[in-house]
Amino acid sequence: MTKPTFVHIGYTKAASSTLQAFFSSCTHVHHVDRSIAFKLLTSPNAFEWDETAAADFFAQQADEASSSGSTMVISHERLSGNPHSGHYDDTLIAQRISKVLPESHLLISIREQLALIASIYKQYLRIGGTMTFRQYAMTTRDYRVPGFDHSKYEYHHLIKYYQGLLGTDHVHVTLVEDLASDPGSYFQSLSSLLEGPLPEGFDPSTVHNPAEPGSSLASLRRTNRYRSDPTSIRQPQLQPGEPLGWASRLVSTLLPCSDPRPEDEAKSIFSGHFRDSNRELATMLNIDLAAKGYETSS
Repeated sequence: MTKPTFVHIGYTKAASSTLQAFFSSCTHVHHVDRSIAFKLLTSPNAFEWDETAAADFFAQQADEASSSGSTMVISHERLSGNPHSGHYDDTLIAQRISKVLPESHLLISIREQLALIASIYKQYLRIGGTMTFRQYAMTTRDYRVPGFDHSKYEYHHLIKYYQGLLGTDHVHVTLVEDLASDPGSYFQSLSSLLEGPLPEGFDPSTVHNPAEPGSSLASLRRTNRYRSDPTSIRQPQLQPGEPLGWASRLVSTLLPCSDPRPEDEAKSIFSGHFRDSNRELATMLNIDLAAKGYETSS
């Protein structure tokens, strides 16, 4: 009997690296090359997307999984959209998944929104960002260029959308808070969902891709403007040139600087925003999200 296919779509900064390490360690999982899955499902624009090529590739991967009695898993956090561009193509990707993998099961990992947004900002700095938290989180939305969009973390919208595409029974939601509080039980449940044993030697308590330490954030934000590597996350480049970068890093070391903590900024700006969504999601999933630290009460 062919085992089901699972597509893990993120979210970014919701334990994606940890989950991918888990999938790779499972002997009963056929873990599809994430770089190829990324290109086939997210990269082409609407006029260039080749549905047949994508369907053929995943069908071939499914045959390989079936021949070895494995569960096929496709995992990439970008499949829920990119946080730095406001997840602008999340529904487009969902439509593509439903077309080429119509019988698949969806796995989506969520995290309390204020903590998630703070972590996303830290990642933004790690990859070269220069804006303060408030500049980043409250970017002017004139719809010329996609930017961070906090409303995308009203999780019930995307979860309900996938339920409509794949069926309610095919959409599985996990919470980072459950992973943090009881990693052993979390991965045991995930192993059962994937129809296999917990992999030997896998340490469920290991943290993969930890956030940038808070003590370095302010210096990092300032020195990023002197980085010479081109990136769309930092345009225009304010002060090009590596020599200036070395000088800036030296000055930042000698003259410590500080910014408000992202966690405090997220709470100040977005506290209360996600309550209605969380209440609806709690009903949809039959989970007490308030007990997990999510805002639900007025």
